[in-house]
Amino acid sequence: MAFSFEDRSFVVVTSGMTRISNQKFKKVFNQRPRMLPHDQVETMTGYRIGGVCPFALNDGVKVYLDYSLKKHDLLYPAAGDLNAAICLSLDELEKYSRAAGWVDVEKEIAK
Repeated sequence: MAFSFEDRSFVVVTSGMTRISNQKFKKVFNQRPRMLPHDQVETMTGYRIGGVCPFALNDGVKVYLDYSLKKHDLLYPAAGDLNAAICLSLDELEKYSRAAGWVDVEKEIAK
């Protein structure tokens, strides 16, 4: 998911079924989550909506990995196009994304 801080953008990679907790997000990033407007996603990240991948992003776009990813052995992040994905291990995702860090912004779903 692509978010913005003033004139900067960043990506938070979460498990596919994860929702963002406003409270957790604010605690981690010191602001409420503000997704990039649709018309700015490609300009800021280098990819169109649906294809934003966690690597080879435009300069200055940081990537954060959510702990929800650790539930999976293999991950299938977008790979630059709406119809493209790549299979990576958690270690590979962390390496290739050059992640700025791990965050906990997943919304807990009541069972």
